[in-house]
Amino acid sequence: LAGNTLAVDSGTVTHSGIMQGNAGLTLNSTALNVLAGAQLLSDGELAINGGAVTNAGSWQGNSLTFGVDSLDNSGSINARSNLTGTVLNTLQNSGQMGSLGTLNLSGGYLTNSGKLVASRLTLDAATLNNTGLWQGSEWLNAHGDTLTLGASSRTLAGGALSLNAGQLSSEGLVQSGQTHVTATSWLNRGSLLGSDSLAVNITDELVNEGSLLSQGNSEIQAQTLTNDGAVLSDGSLSLAGATLNNQGAVQGNILNLTQNLVNNAGTLIGLQSLTLGIQAFSVPLLTLVNGSQGSLLTQGTLSVNGSTVTNDGRWQGQQILLNAQTLNNSGAIQSADALQMALSGALNSTAGSKITANGAAALQAQSLTNAGQWLAKNLTLHADTLNNQGEISGVDGLTVALSGDFTQQQDKTLLTAGDL
Repeated sequence: LAGNTLAVDSGTVTHSGIMQGNAGLTLNSTALNVLAGAQLLSDGELAINGGAVTNAGSWQGNSLTFGVDSLDNSGSINARSNLTGTVLNTLQNSGQMGSLGTLNLSGGYLTNSGKLVASRLTLDAATLNNTGLWQGSEWLNAHGDTLTLGASSRTLAGGALSLNAGQLSSEGLVQSGQTHVTATSWLNRGSLLGSDSLAVNITDELVNEGSLLSQGNSEIQAQTLTNDGAVLSDGSLSLAGATLNNQGAVQGNILNLTQNLVNNAGTLIGLQSLTLGIQAFSVPLLTLVNGSQGSLLTQGTLSVNGSTVTNDGRWQGQQILLNAQTLNNSGAIQSADALQMALSGALNSTAGSKITANGAAALQAQSLTNAGQWLAKNLTLHADTLNNQGEISGVDGLTVALSGDFTQQQDKTLLTAGDL
C-alpha cells in the first residue's frame, strides 16, 4: 500500500506488508499490530494514533509522531529528524527507538530493555524503568515520580545529563559530561561518572553503595547521606546537609563537609585540604564522631569547626586546626607541621591516644586531661586546669599557662630539652 500522501483510518489493523507515504503517512486505529518484517515508511511525517499498539516490524520517517493508549515495541522505530511519542498508559520497549535529532517520550509507565538512542533524548513518565540503553549523544533528560535504573542498564550522555525523580534507584552505569541529579530519595548501587562535573540535590536520604565519581568538581546536597561505597572527585568535593554517615571512601582534591552531624567509620580525604564545619563557632555547630576505623586525611590543612568532637581513629594533616567546645580523643591526631586546638570546654585524651606535631602545637581549653601522649617541637598549653596522667613533651620548648590547679600522677612526665 503506497502513495504520495497516505492516510489510513480503521478499527483494528494487522499489518504484515509495507505502507509507504512518500510525503506523509498517517495511520489511525483503535488497535494496531505491526508484524515482524512489516514496514511503515515515509520520507515526510509518519504519524500513528490509536489505542493499543504492538510493533515487531519497522517504522521510519523523516519525522515521526505517535499518540497511543499503549505501545509494546520489539521492532524498530526511527526518525531522521525528530521523534515524539505520547503513551497514555504503558510503553514497553525491547527493540530500538532512535532519532538523529530529538527523541521525546512521555507516558504513564515507560520501561526499556532495548535501546533508546538520539542526539537529544527526553523521557517523562510517572514511572521510568531502564534495564537497557538510554543514550543522548548531546544530552539526556529523564523525569519520573519513580525512576529505576537496573543492574544491566546504561544511561549515557555526551554532554549534560539530568535525572529528576521522586524515588530514584540506580544499579547500572550512568555516564555523562555534566551530571545533575535531583530526587526526594536516591539509592545508588551502580556507577555514576560525571566527567566534567557532578551536582546532586536530594531532599531526604541518599544511600550510596556504589560509586559517585567526577573528573571535575562535585557538589552533593542531601538531608542524610549514607555512604558505604565511594564518592570521589578529581576537583573540589562539597558535601552539605544535616547528617553524613560514612563507612566508605570520600575523596576530593579539596574536600568540604558542612553537615551538622558527621559519623565517620571510613576515610575522608582532601588531597589539598579537608574542612569539616562551615567556620569556627558557626551555627548550627558540627558534631563529629570519628570511629576507630575512621580517618581524616590531607596533605594540606585539616580544619575542624564544631561543638562536640570525638576521635577514636586517625587525623593526619600538614597543619591541623580545631575549634570546638569539647574534644574526647582516644585515637591519633598527628600534624606534619603546626597544630592548634581551641576548645571552650574540656580536652580529654585517654590512655594510648596521641596528639603530636612536628612543628609548634598550641592546646587551649577550659580543662586539659591527658592519659596518653602530647608531643610537639614546641608545645604550649593554656587552661584553667591540667591533669596529666601520661606524657607531655615539647622537644625544643614547653609552655604551660594555668589559672587553676595542676595535677600530675607520680611517674608521669612533663618534659622538654628546651625552656620550661
